[in-house]
Amino acid sequence: MQPERRFLDLSDPELPKIELREAEDGSKRIAGYFAVYDRWSPVYGRFRERIAPGFFDDAVGRDDIRALFNHDESRLLGRNKAGTLALRSDNIGLYGEVSPIPNTPTGSEVAENLRLGNLTGASFAFSLPMEDGDKWAKAADGVWERTLLRAENVYDVSVVTNPLYPQTEVGLREVRSQLEESFNRWAAAHPEEVNPPEEDSTLALQGQKLRLVELG
Repeated sequence: MQPERRFLDLSDPELPKIELREAEDGSKRIAGYFAVYDRWSPVYGRFRERIAPGFFDDAVGRDDIRALFNHDESRLLGRNKAGTLALRSDNIGLYGEVSPIPNTPTGSEVAENLRLGNLTGASFAFSLPMEDGDKWAKAADGVWERTLLRAENVYDVSVVTNPLYPQTEVGLREVRSQLEESFNRWAAAHPEEVNPPEEDSTLALQGQKLRLVELG
């Protein structure tokens, strides 16, 4: 299963920012939230999703997670196992700090663009367990809502140039495909929730009435 990626547009004034912070000793660090809990995504086709509180709890202390620029493994900013990336899951979401910022072209570029306010996006890459990683429910407006419950793996967190990538044509296809695959897998295991008995009986009754009208 390919890792999924989710993006956060931090230009939204309601969201906490990823920013460049300076300590009293003059050292700098990149700090902020890479994901926020209990916030619904836009509707992608017939789906929307949110992240349940605690989604990252197990992964933060277990996985070997990198901080990257634009999910590019060649543009490394930090790594939790090396002590240069600190992550925690709190009541808001997934918070991270990169410190020290590496003395590399990528580190300098990201730090300067954060200082200038040019970068306003965050993202993370993850996968789910085959069971109990998410749940689905049909909303009143007919949209299927996915709640992410527990990460199997978190591969990286990223500062990104384009947080609106999922709204581009290519990004929309990617997210829709991932959601469709997840929904189909869940639906196959929970057919009674996709087509509840009362819905089946209502459809059957409507079909009988239609046949009677046709016969009449």
